[in-house]
Amino acid sequence: MDLISALKSHRDNLLKLIRKDAPSNRFLEELMRLRETVLNFNLKFSDRLDWALFFALSDYQHPSRSTRNLVIRYVYDLIKEDIDNLLYSRQVVLPKPKPSDFPVYESHLSEREVVDCFIQKSGLSGLWFKEFPVGLKKVDEVANEERRKGGFEWLSEEKFRNLFLGICKHVDLVLVESNINKVYERIPEKDILLLWKNYPPDLFAGKTVTLIEAKASADKLDEAISQILEYKELFQQDWKTAKIKNIGIICSSWSTKALNECKKHNIKAWDVTCKEVQELA
Repeated sequence: MDLISALKSHRDNLLKLIRKDAPSNRFLEELMRLRETVLNFNLKFSDRLDWALFFALSDYQHPSRSTRNLVIRYVYDLIKEDIDNLLYSRQVVLPKPKPSDFPVYESHLSEREVVDCFIQKSGLSGLWFKEFPVGLKKVDEVANEERRKGGFEWLSEEKFRNLFLGICKHVDLVLVESNINKVYERIPEKDILLLWKNYPPDLFAGKTVTLIEAKASADKLDEAISQILEYKELFQQDWKTAKIKNIGIICSSWSTKALNECKKHNIKAWDVTCKEVQELA
């Protein structure tokens, strides 16, 4: 199935589940299928999908009206803000779209283009990991706690942990200093978690890394600053022996306010165009 058909199918299925007030296990199944589509097509979704999965699982295990309301809220917002936005941007006709639901931000480069241009034009080299998951330690802790409560005995330990991968956040770029210059596309979270859990030496043991968050427009820079500070903490919790040399933000446009905030928090700032990359802070 092609991307557009798959997204429309997920959209229709989720809307039907909302209308029917379907049980949470049905939401959980459809959301897991949507997650597979997101990974297979390397899509950039917000964390709404992660939260929708988390609350659907919570309501399945410990049903409550408040958790149920959160499931419906996040699924509805996921449809409206993520799936519909993507379909709308590809000029797919959707039923009765509301203009206010589809904000459009002008930008010369998309977020993905900002990332690719930065890798090509920054002058930095090493091992580049795109959309690298952080928060693996939290996934393990939550899974262990839920396992102690009982249920899901038919699932292996590995597959049970994978149910909680929605807790993970994602750093747009992790650069590992190396004599080899190579770009790794998004690696599935389950593979990284398996490596983190079972590989004796730390994956980044003795390695010097830079964590980078990407945005396409200046209106998202406040969000980027809080994100990269959080991701630094989560990455260090996951990979205790790694040396975080720098954290930074890449964007195609900047504001003075954002630059001042970056300097305040010791965050590097790069202005990225299709022709060059300029370090601003």
